Amino acid sequence: MQTPVVTVLLPHFRCEPFLGAAIESILRQRDTPLRLVVIDDATPGDAWVASLVQFRRDARLSVYRSDRNVGPYRLNNRILAEVETPFVAFQDADDLSEPDRLSIQLGILEKSGADMVGSSFRYISEEGTLISLKRMPRNVNLWMRLGRPFTLLHPTTVIKRSALTMLGGFDGTTRIAADTDFLLRAAPLLRIVNAPKFLYNYRLRGGSLTGDALTGHGSALRRAYVDAMRRRVKERRRNRSLRLLDESLLAPPNDVEFRLSPVRI
Repeated sequence: MQTPVVTVLLPHFRCEPFLGAAIESILRQRDTPLRLVVIDDATPGDAWVASLVQFRRDARLSVYRSDRNVGPYRLNNRILAEVETPFVAFQDADDLSEPDRLSIQLGILEKSGADMVGSSFRYISEEGTLISLKRMPRNVNLWMRLGRPFTLLHPTTVIKRSALTMLGGFDGTTRIAADTDFLLRAAPLLRIVNAPKFLYNYRLRGGSLTGDALTGHGSALRRAYVDAMRRRVKERRRNRSLRLLDESLLAPPNDVEFRLSPVRI
């Protein structure tokens, strides 16, 4: 097996109907030596493991299970501490990556000098049919400065591991919207771009964190967290040079203790 250049993190919770296809979409990536880490967030029962049996002989796949439900960002933080590849990518357990996604994004990272690369994407239904196309802006930093509210879809991204480490990973005190918080902390220091091609298929369904009434877009919980993020951004702009790394750009560490155990498939 070739030495991996990118580790793909795939947190999972109750996505059994979609998990196998999500995993397959990563393991079929063209021309990309990779490692895929699936981290289950204490899904009740073992039915989800059955969808992994078809990949049991693929040495690129590692699977872990948390002993308590803590949310995807805390799971990713724990695994990030062990990642050794120069790049890290993300994938949601109910979505699909196009076969050339990672090779295109890694090529952009190498040629452009960017630190983080997302992509345009397709919205698909729960059944997998196309709903619409979402073309994302190429220059994320510019459009963020201009006030555009949606410039990057987190699970489409590939980022330099050194950049993730520098910023302390994700906010370890929340299970929602920490990807937006990361982008706001990263933008002053990193060059962030999107690939123009549609490299990712984002599934819209009611049971996801972003679709659920309690945690999704428009929920009181998410509004409160986003409002707090905006206050922190304003405070940073008042008190610091945007080109210097200081403690205000570092993510709070995980605030919950949990144990990850390897899963045999």
